Amino acid sequence: MSSEKFSVLLSTYAGDSEKHLNNAIQSIYTLQTVKPDQIVLVLDGPVSQEMDLIINKWAIALNDVLLVRRLPENVGLAEALNAGLSSCRNEIVARMDSDDLSVPRRFEMQLNYMQCNPRVAIASGRVVEYDYGMLSVLSSRELPLEHEDLVRFAKLRSPLNHPAVIFRKSVVEALGGYPSFRKAQDYALWTQAIVNGYMLGNLQETLVHMRTGTELFNRRGYLYLLNELKLIQFQRRIGFLSNSQFLFSIVVRVILRLAPVRVRKLGYALSRRK
Repeated sequence: MSSEKFSVLLSTYAGDSEKHLNNAIQSIYTLQTVKPDQIVLVLDGPVSQEMDLIINKWAIALNDVLLVRRLPENVGLAEALNAGLSSCRNEIVARMDSDDLSVPRRFEMQLNYMQCNPRVAIASGRVVEYDYGMLSVLSSRELPLEHEDLVRFAKLRSPLNHPAVIFRKSVVEALGGYPSFRKAQDYALWTQAIVNGYMLGNLQETLVHMRTGTELFNRRGYLYLLNELKLIQFQRRIGFLSNSQFLFSIVVRVILRLAPVRVRKLGYALSRRK
């Protein structure tokens, strides 16, 4: 069992549920077989009084394990994570979303993986997607495991599951942190890491139970497409996509995002296959 110290980085904002945050923190500390020695929680703008009560409860229970960064206004996930990353005191940092649940052996498995694969800079694992109430399984995000396969996979889809990511802080800082995108800032970062010669990897085990909900498909329309177009323009600019790959990626996304919801659901299900 690994004894390496590590930090967990998560962000929350006014729209999040205090109950979900409470359960998320419980899953990354109380229920873990290997516990972090630091949890960095970024408050992305003002939060409710109920949320503050939950945070204060954990601050008392965890003492100096929990570090709370309060941002005066909502700046979005990328900037919030970059602010929190600067407060992480360990080289190994694990990501967590404030409404998901980590499995009890998540950090034990990931720390062992990073120790056994010192050349891997960023890694994740399988994520199981549930409905909003965490009652029914909707799908499973399974990804390739080896770097070469992940590079090919990343031409059209994110090669890592962000809610289950663990990375070396020095690498992410060397890349300039998360790029300033409102959406898909993680995908942008992974492709930037590839272009700069860093290795990615994935564990085959399930690491996180993710709260999604059926409304996901309704949201992924025109506005989502605009964010994706900004992402692939970025990927071409940094040299990750060739001109032909760039054009193909545009065509695929336009067809998928502007299609009827039932077609989007089918495309989403197919995208979960490796």
